[in-house]
Amino acid sequence: MPEKAPPPVPRTRYCETFGFDRHWRETRLRLLGLSADDHVLGEMLQTRVLHAHAARIVERFYDHLLSQGETRALLNGFDLERLKHTQTGYLRSFGVRFDELDYFEERMRVGLVHAWVQVPLSVYVAAHAFLVRHMLEQVEAHVADRALCHRLSEFVIKVAALDVGLAGEMYHQAQVRELEGSLEALMESQQRLQRRAATDELTGMLNRGALFEALRQAMDSARRKGQPLALIMADLDHFKAVNDSYGHRVGDRVLRDVGQRIKSGLRGFDVVGRYGGEEFMAILSGTPLETAALIAERVRRRVGEAPLNLAGLKLNVTLSQGVAELHADDTPERFIERADQTLYRAKAEGRNCVRLETELGDDHAAGR
Repeated sequence: MPEKAPPPVPRTRYCETFGFDRHWRETRLRLLGLSADDHVLGEMLQTRVLHAHAARIVERFYDHLLSQGETRALLNGFDLERLKHTQTGYLRSFGVRFDELDYFEERMRVGLVHAWVQVPLSVYVAAHAFLVRHMLEQVEAHVADRALCHRLSEFVIKVAALDVGLAGEMYHQAQVRELEGSLEALMESQQRLQRRAATDELTGMLNRGALFEALRQAMDSARRKGQPLALIMADLDHFKAVNDSYGHRVGDRVLRDVGQRIKSGLRGFDVVGRYGGEEFMAILSGTPLETAALIAERVRRRVGEAPLNLAGLKLNVTLSQGVAELHADDTPERFIERADQTLYRAKAEGRNCVRLETELGDDHAAGR
């Protein structure tokens, strides 16, 4: 059957690669009734039949394949003389040292090659059965001793079962690996789509929907573990003036750069993203309000401590932030609203500052 090139597994490594150890090989031989005593039959088969008549068997084999529509179509485009030469080599090694590692490796390679060139396994098995039939005919024709003829015929059937079994095993392994690769590719594609759906295109940070889901999960975790949870809402000061003065292209660059500065001021496990417009949200798990205030102040300094350098244009930007802590009866919406109210307080009190929810009036602090 067709063979183009070795499949992508190093030759003489198939048993090791797929875990077919010595015990596995010995078990296969024992199940087929093959033992070291049968080596003499392998030598007889070669000297009395196959070495002299392999070419004839191969010619009849390919005449049969070319007479069948499906196999003729599979052979189309292949170098038939090369295929016949390969098949002749197969026959002249048939049953020779069948219990050695190299024999197993070579038969496994046959299965992988057929899988690689996409010959259906059912077609391979049927073609191999036809090849075996021709071998048996030659045994019948050239071995006069009936007892020996019977023993050689049994040997041919056993070795053929070994060969086709090994090829089929590797054909299966190749298909499993291909399926696993396809599934991995599909999962990677889905993950890319999920990341894209969760990512703000402008800043590359989490978007509003992803932030809301992350907040919901963080709230569930905080309540389950009995840990504090803090939320920072941050907003660029006078961002409209940047867009009006320099255009949206510069404004977009400002948002990207500020987003990176905010991330640099947070901890590695904090969740941060663009909530919308020029507003950012940071979720601080396991963090009480007082610690969150210190982190927010560090973020404020990171954003405002040095001008943004935008292709020669230097802009000073500042950030106002409101910090809230999770309450027992909070929903995600109520938690965000309270942090937003604290942010508005920071805006109203001069911007470029951090305000805590405890600084709000009683109604706001109660979440009403």
